[in-house]
Amino acid sequence: MGLKVENLSKSFWRKDVGNIPVLEDVSFELKDGEFACVLGPSGCGKSTLLNIAGGLVKPDKGSVCVDGSRVSEPSPERVIIFQEPTLFPWMTVLENVLFALKTKPIKKPDKQDIAISFLRKVHLGKFINAHPHELSAGMKQRVAIARALAMEPKILLMDEPLSLVDDQTRFMLHYEIQQIFKETKKTVLFVTSSVEEAVCLADRLFVFSARPGKILFEQKIGFSHPRRETDPQLVFLQDNISTILEREFEKTAKEEMDIEYVLTKSGVLVPFDRNLGSNI
Repeated sequence: MGLKVENLSKSFWRKDVGNIPVLEDVSFELKDGEFACVLGPSGCGKSTLLNIAGGLVKPDKGSVCVDGSRVSEPSPERVIIFQEPTLFPWMTVLENVLFALKTKPIKKPDKQDIAISFLRKVHLGKFINAHPHELSAGMKQRVAIARALAMEPKILLMDEPLSLVDDQTRFMLHYEIQQIFKETKKTVLFVTSSVEEAVCLADRLFVFSARPGKILFEQKIGFSHPRRETDPQLVFLQDNISTILEREFEKTAKEEMDIEYVLTKSGVLVPFDRNLGSNI
């Protein structure tokens, strides 16, 4: 049955500005084993959607259901992977993954075998005794992915997990993530601000408007995995989606910076009073 989001709305209260609507009437469904990306400008409610699906935040209206049961609290069936890897710095890589298995009724040697097998999936088998400070940003995030997978959740909720790594590492992790989820067949809801990332990873993507976030359109991506961002067919799709998103990014820039911005032909946002003929 998968994940069902129905008529979801959420606002937050701020003393200085009052009620801020973040999500407005969002509805979609994911099938078991589907990899979906949520794409949109900053502040459009992507992370809020993920936190509601994870049971960390309650919606004002609507619901999130997993296999027909309404989400009301966190559950090991729904694991969130955040931007920061959130590893325990005093534990080794292996101990960090073993921690996720602490409450499972499995014998200790079996837990260790499970943890090592998932670390090998993310190519960290040689680093099981390393501590987080000895790892690169990409390696830390791979530990977080291995830890999440070791819990055997139904659904993985990934909140821009690659936003803090360099471009070269990100390209490598895109390939590895595709391979891992092809093998594990997990249902994934992946939040990103990158069009290239969304088109590379997703079976289906939902493009959100500027705040309050609504689904502007839904795009199925019918290309087989693994994909490369530089594939000409993907680049064509990226360009089409970017064109639709440009105005939403412009709205966000105007609101957040409190300056009248305009979009140049090259897709760059510049202050209105500095736009010296760039659209000519």
